Amino acid sequence: MIENELDRLYGGNSIIKDTVESACHIPGSCGTAEEAGCIRRNKQSLLRDVVQRAQELGTWIEVDGLLGKMIGNGQENDVFISKSGQSVIKLNNFGLLPSSATSLIGFIHRLQSHNKLFPEDAYTILGFSLNSINEPCVVLCQPYVNAVRYASDEEIDSFLEEHDFTVDMDDIWFDGMYEISDVKSTNVLVDTKGHLHFIDAIVNEVSFKMDRVNKISIKHPGKRTT
Repeated sequence: MIENELDRLYGGNSIIKDTVESACHIPGSCGTAEEAGCIRRNKQSLLRDVVQRAQELGTWIEVDGLLGKMIGNGQENDVFISKSGQSVIKLNNFGLLPSSATSLIGFIHRLQSHNKLFPEDAYTILGFSLNSINEPCVVLCQPYVNAVRYASDEEIDSFLEEHDFTVDMDDIWFDGMYEISDVKSTNVLVDTKGHLHFIDAIVNEVSFKMDRVNKISIKHPGKRTT
Protein backbone atom coordinates (compact mmCIF):
# COMPACT_ATOMS: atom_id res chain seq x y z
CA MET A 1 0.00 0.00 0.00
CA ILE A 2 1.20 3.50 -0.80
CA GLU A 3 2.24 5.26 2.38
CA ASN A 4 0.88 8.73 1.59
CA GLU A 5 -2.50 7.25 0.63
CA LEU A 6 -2.63 5.47 3.96
CA ASP A 7 -1.66 8.67 5.75
CA ARG A 8 -4.62 10.39 4.13
CA LEU A 9 -6.95 7.56 5.13
CA TYR A 10 -5.66 7.71 8.71
CA GLY A 11 -5.90 11.51 8.75
CA GLY A 12 -2.20 11.73 9.59
CA ASN A 13 -2.98 10.14 12.96
CA SER A 14 -0.25 7.65 13.82
CA ILE A 15 -2.34 6.12 16.62
CA ILE A 16 -5.16 5.30 14.18
CA LYS A 17 -2.55 3.72 11.93
CA ASP A 18 -1.09 1.72 14.83
CA THR A 19 -4.56 0.50 15.82
CA VAL A 20 -5.37 -0.72 12.33
CA GLU A 21 -2.00 -2.33 11.74
CA SER A 22 -1.67 -4.05 15.08
CA ALA A 23 -5.28 -5.23 15.16
CA CYS A 24 -5.51 -6.26 11.54
CA HIS A 25 -2.14 -7.93 11.03
CA ILE A 26 -1.18 -5.85 8.01
CA PRO A 27 2.15 -7.27 6.74
CA GLY A 28 5.10 -5.58 8.37
CA SER A 29 3.07 -4.34 11.33
CA CYS A 30 4.10 -7.13 13.68
CA GLY A 31 6.34 -10.16 13.85
CA THR A 32 4.85 -13.56 13.40
CA ALA A 33 1.11 -13.88 13.84
CA GLU A 34 1.64 -15.90 17.01
CA GLU A 35 4.01 -13.31 18.53
CA ALA A 36 1.53 -10.50 17.93
CA GLY A 37 -1.57 -12.39 18.97
CA CYS A 38 -2.85 -12.13 15.41
CA ILE A 39 -4.12 -15.68 14.93
CA ARG A 40 -7.83 -15.50 14.18
CA ARG A 41 -10.38 -18.00 13.02
CA ASN A 42 -13.23 -15.76 11.82
CA LYS A 43 -14.72 -12.29 11.58
CA GLN A 44 -16.00 -12.43 15.15
CA SER A 45 -12.54 -12.93 16.63
CA LEU A 46 -11.11 -10.30 14.27
CA LEU A 47 -13.57 -7.64 15.42
CA ARG A 48 -13.00 -8.60 19.03
CA ASP A 49 -9.30 -7.85 18.50
CA VAL A 50 -10.11 -4.56 16.77
CA VAL A 51 -12.16 -3.45 19.78
CA GLN A 52 -9.45 -4.51 22.21
CA ARG A 53 -6.65 -2.71 20.37
CA ALA A 54 -8.72 0.44 19.90
CA GLN A 55 -9.49 0.56 23.62
CA GLU A 56 -5.86 -0.08 24.54
CA LEU A 57 -4.49 2.59 22.19
CA GLY A 58 -7.12 5.25 22.86
CA THR A 59 -8.79 5.23 19.45
CA TRP A 60 -12.08 3.94 20.87
CA ILE A 61 -14.27 7.03 20.77
CA GLU A 62 -17.70 8.23 21.89
CA VAL A 63 -19.55 9.39 18.80
CA ASP A 64 -22.46 11.28 20.39
CA GLY A 65 -20.52 14.52 20.31
CA LEU A 66 -19.81 14.12 16.60
CA LEU A 67 -23.20 13.17 15.24
CA GLY A 68 -25.93 15.46 14.05
CA LYS A 69 -28.98 14.41 12.07
CA MET A 70 -29.14 10.85 10.73
CA ILE A 71 -29.56 10.95 6.95
CA GLY A 72 -29.41 7.30 5.92
CA ASN A 73 -28.53 3.72 6.73
CA GLY A 74 -27.78 0.54 4.85
CA GLN A 75 -26.09 -2.83 5.04
CA GLU A 76 -22.79 -1.28 6.12
CA ASN A 77 -23.30 2.29 7.22
CA ASP A 78 -25.38 4.43 9.51
CA VAL A 79 -24.91 7.90 8.00
CA PHE A 80 -25.06 11.23 9.85
CA ILE A 81 -24.35 14.88 9.19
CA SER A 82 -21.64 15.96 11.60
CA LYS A 83 -22.61 18.49 14.25
CA SER A 84 -20.32 20.99 12.52
CA GLY A 85 -22.21 20.50 9.26
CA GLN A 86 -18.90 20.30 7.39
CA SER A 87 -18.70 16.55 6.97
CA VAL A 88 -20.62 13.28 6.85
CA ILE A 89 -19.97 10.64 9.49
CA LYS A 90 -20.48 6.96 8.67
CA LEU A 91 -20.59 4.25 11.31
CA ASN A 92 -19.44 1.29 9.23
CA ASN A 93 -20.21 -2.08 10.82
CA PHE A 94 -17.94 -4.11 8.48
CA GLY A 95 -21.08 -5.60 6.98
CA LEU A 96 -19.37 -6.58 3.72
CA LEU A 97 -16.67 -8.63 5.46
CA PRO A 98 -17.24 -12.36 4.99
CA SER A 99 -17.79 -14.39 8.15
CA SER A 100 -14.47 -16.14 7.51
CA ALA A 101 -12.46 -12.88 7.44
CA THR A 102 -9.35 -12.87 9.64
CA SER A 103 -7.96 -9.48 8.56
CA LEU A 104 -9.17 -6.03 7.57
CA ILE A 105 -6.53 -5.61 4.89
CA GLY A 106 -9.11 -5.96 2.10
CA PHE A 107 -11.36 -3.41 3.81
CA ILE A 108 -8.48 -0.93 4.11
CA HIS A 109 -7.55 -1.47 0.46
CA ARG A 110 -11.14 -0.77 -0.54
CA LEU A 111 -11.17 2.57 1.28
CA GLN A 112 -7.74 3.42 -0.09
CA SER A 113 -8.83 2.61 -3.64
CA HIS A 114 -11.91 4.81 -3.24
CA ASN A 115 -9.70 7.67 -2.08
CA LYS A 116 -7.40 7.28 -5.09
CA LEU A 117 -10.27 7.42 -7.59
CA PHE A 118 -12.43 9.98 -5.80
CA PRO A 119 -10.11 12.25 -3.77
CA GLU A 120 -12.75 14.97 -3.39
CA ASP A 121 -14.88 12.45 -1.49
CA ALA A 122 -12.07 10.72 0.37
CA TYR A 123 -12.62 8.76 3.56
CA THR A 124 -10.78 9.45 6.80
CA ILE A 125 -10.85 7.06 9.75
CA LEU A 126 -11.68 8.92 12.97
CA GLY A 127 -11.63 5.94 15.32
CA PHE A 128 -13.70 2.95 16.41
CA SER A 129 -16.94 2.72 18.36
CA LEU A 130 -20.31 0.99 18.66
CA ASN A 131 -23.32 1.80 16.50
CA SER A 132 -26.91 2.12 17.75
CA ILE A 133 -27.36 -1.67 17.96
CA ASN A 134 -24.01 -2.20 19.70
CA GLU A 135 -22.12 -3.54 16.70
CA PRO A 136 -18.39 -2.73 16.54
CA CYS A 137 -17.83 -0.15 13.84
CA VAL A 138 -15.19 2.03 12.29
CA VAL A 139 -16.03 5.74 12.33
CA LEU A 140 -15.50 7.21 8.86
CA CYS A 141 -15.61 10.84 7.80
CA GLN A 142 -16.22 12.27 4.31
CA PRO A 143 -16.53 15.89 3.16
CA TYR A 144 -20.09 17.16 3.05
CA VAL A 145 -21.42 17.53 -0.49
CA ASN A 146 -23.77 20.44 -1.16
CA ALA A 147 -25.90 18.29 -3.44
CA VAL A 148 -28.91 19.35 -5.48
CA ARG A 149 -29.99 15.85 -6.52
CA TYR A 150 -28.97 12.28 -7.19
CA ALA A 151 -27.21 11.50 -10.47
CA SER A 152 -29.15 9.65 -13.14
CA ASP A 153 -28.00 6.28 -14.47
CA GLU A 154 -27.23 8.00 -17.78
CA GLU A 155 -25.01 10.59 -16.09
CA ILE A 156 -23.17 7.92 -14.15
CA ASP A 157 -22.65 5.77 -17.23
CA SER A 158 -21.39 8.73 -19.27
CA PHE A 159 -18.97 9.78 -16.53
CA LEU A 160 -17.46 6.31 -16.18
CA GLU A 161 -17.25 5.75 -19.93
CA GLU A 162 -15.47 9.09 -20.33
CA HIS A 163 -12.92 7.85 -17.78
CA ASP A 164 -12.32 4.64 -19.77
CA PHE A 165 -14.42 2.30 -17.63
CA THR A 166 -16.40 -0.54 -19.18
CA VAL A 167 -19.34 -2.28 -17.51
CA ASP A 168 -19.76 -6.05 -17.37
CA MET A 169 -22.89 -8.19 -17.14
CA ASP A 170 -22.90 -7.89 -13.34
CA ASP A 171 -22.90 -4.07 -13.43
CA ILE A 172 -19.26 -3.92 -12.32
CA TRP A 173 -17.25 -1.20 -14.03
CA PHE A 174 -13.56 -1.77 -14.71
CA ASP A 175 -10.65 -0.05 -16.42
CA GLY A 176 -7.95 -2.70 -15.95
CA MET A 177 -6.79 -1.20 -12.65
CA TYR A 178 -9.97 -0.74 -10.63
CA GLU A 179 -13.41 -2.28 -10.30
CA ILE A 180 -16.35 -0.12 -9.24
CA SER A 181 -19.66 -1.57 -8.16
CA ASP A 182 -22.82 -0.40 -6.41
CA VAL A 183 -22.95 2.76 -8.53
CA LYS A 184 -26.71 3.09 -8.32
CA SER A 185 -28.21 6.56 -8.48
CA THR A 186 -28.64 6.96 -4.71
CA ASN A 187 -24.88 6.46 -4.22
CA VAL A 188 -23.85 9.29 -6.57
CA LEU A 189 -24.64 12.96 -5.87
CA VAL A 190 -24.64 15.97 -8.18
CA ASP A 191 -23.40 19.22 -6.62
CA THR A 192 -24.37 22.79 -7.44
CA LYS A 193 -21.73 22.94 -10.20
CA GLY A 194 -22.93 19.74 -11.85
CA HIS A 195 -20.02 17.61 -10.62
CA LEU A 196 -20.64 13.98 -9.71
CA HIS A 197 -19.64 12.63 -6.31
CA PHE A 198 -19.36 8.86 -5.86
CA ILE A 199 -20.02 8.89 -2.14
CA ASP A 200 -20.78 5.22 -1.53
CA ALA A 201 -19.49 3.15 -4.44
CA ILE A 202 -17.50 -0.03 -3.77
CA VAL A 203 -14.03 0.29 -5.27
CA ASN A 204 -11.44 -2.47 -5.48
CA GLU A 205 -7.98 -2.50 -6.97
CA VAL A 206 -8.07 -5.32 -9.52
CA SER A 207 -4.50 -6.54 -8.96
CA PHE A 208 -5.02 -6.74 -5.20
CA LYS A 209 -8.36 -8.51 -5.58
CA MET A 210 -6.94 -11.02 -8.06
CA ASP A 211 -3.96 -11.67 -5.82
CA ARG A 212 -6.20 -12.31 -2.83
CA VAL A 213 -8.44 -14.79 -4.62
CA ASN A 214 -5.58 -16.21 -6.72
CA LYS A 215 -7.46 -16.00 -9.99
CA ILE A 216 -8.05 -13.61 -12.86
CA SER A 217 -11.49 -12.07 -13.25
CA ILE A 218 -12.88 -12.68 -16.71
CA LYS A 219 -14.84 -9.68 -17.87
CA HIS A 220 -17.70 -9.69 -20.35
CA PRO A 221 -18.40 -6.10 -21.41
CA GLY A 222 -22.02 -5.24 -21.95
CA LYS A 223 -24.58 -2.67 -20.92
CA ARG A 224 -25.87 -1.79 -17.48
CA THR A 225 -28.75 -4.08 -16.53
CA THR A 226 -32.13 -2.50 -15.88
